[in-house]
Amino acid sequence: MPSFSSDYNEVELWDLAFYVKSLGYRSPDNDTLLLRKAFKQVQPKIDLAQVANLTDKALMDSLKPLTEHPKTALKSLRVLVPKGKNAQNSLPAARKGLKAALKSYTNGDKKSARTQAIKAYLEGIEPIEARLRANNPDFVLELEHQMFSVRQAIEKDSGVEVLARETDKALAKIDRADELMKSHKLNYWLTFIIAASIMLREGMEAFLVLAVVLALIRSSNSRKALPWLHGGWITAVICGIAGWFLSDYIIQFGGKNREVMEGLVSLLAVLILIYVGFWLHNQTHAKKWTIFIKDKIGGYLNKDRMFGLAAFSFMVVFREAFEVILFLQAISLEAGDQNQSAIGLGVLAAVLIIAIIALAFLKYSKKIPVRQLFRYSSWIIVLLAIILIGKGFHALQESGWISVTNLSASLRAEWLGLYPTVQTIMAQVLLIVFIIITYWVNKRRHQKLEVNEN
Repeated sequence: MPSFSSDYNEVELWDLAFYVKSLGYRSPDNDTLLLRKAFKQVQPKIDLAQVANLTDKALMDSLKPLTEHPKTALKSLRVLVPKGKNAQNSLPAARKGLKAALKSYTNGDKKSARTQAIKAYLEGIEPIEARLRANNPDFVLELEHQMFSVRQAIEKDSGVEVLARETDKALAKIDRADELMKSHKLNYWLTFIIAASIMLREGMEAFLVLAVVLALIRSSNSRKALPWLHGGWITAVICGIAGWFLSDYIIQFGGKNREVMEGLVSLLAVLILIYVGFWLHNQTHAKKWTIFIKDKIGGYLNKDRMFGLAAFSFMVVFREAFEVILFLQAISLEAGDQNQSAIGLGVLAAVLIIAIIALAFLKYSKKIPVRQLFRYSSWIIVLLAIILIGKGFHALQESGWISVTNLSASLRAEWLGLYPTVQTIMAQVLLIVFIIITYWVNKRRHQKLEVNEN
């Protein structure tokens, strides 16, 4: 066979050499977000000559003084390339994962194909969703829907031809996403807007839950519960700030595990919200209301229950803080060093907006009679539970814990926790049925008690 030198120019020979050297570090288990973060940290301190000429052992020795994770940094230097070539975003990981999934499925390995398709989404699409959403929110929904269609074809064992067709559609949308990313490069103000929108969106979700509980406590003058409620969310915020500085460890948790944790926390919050919602509803009953007014909630809030209130407050806020950290870290990797301050300013702007809304809400809620406030709050909390169960099931779908059966993408409304899959909608429908039945049973029970008392 002819020698390489007769077929390739010098640039192509170097490209081939770097590619061959990277083969030992390429794995479907690589966490793209983790590798990109490690690469950004060490790449300015290691020149190209070192990467090209040093052995793995010598390069590892050079990396040890520069990072706490030299193995991850070494892998990133072998697998990734500097910005200005093809490392502008995480989309190459999505392409690679989809192609690997199709190849595995063609070879009869359905399990590996499903794992690779899930990873293609978690490590290739999710890190850039926030940026894409700022440019074209409708397209983000289409892209996610198509990535789920690929998984659905694998899970239903639809055949190589169907999977190839769905994969081609997904690859075409990834190319479109790449064009959007390149046409809307992150400048200072775009970075600010994206960071602010992320914080505002996640912060408002946590605020809606806590504001209702806080309004109830304030209206019923149960002041001893306030330190527990505030202590919970303040602790969560502190953990979120610490998490930003310890994001390397959070990212190493893995995309799949992050989604699993988010989903399970959401479902646990649903159980607590349903309990609280029915408890509040029961307090509006005539006889129980008299007792409730007399005890001023304080009789119900012993230390154990107040600790549960603090845990609930912590859980609601930490779930959102955890998601904010991941989204902002992905934006930080895309933004240049000159745009990093825009992230902090965007977060501060969003916090200020949430604080203003919170003050207005609490001021208005004081004007509502306590009994009516309990009635309205019970239904608000039930609605939040329905939203959270949709979000929880969706997160577990993204992680691969729950299978995906796609419906029309037009059914999606994230602010309602509504996603176009059979599983998420069925979870919400079943919860609504459970709520209706439980409400009806409680109503009948109260009616019987009133009859017996009269």
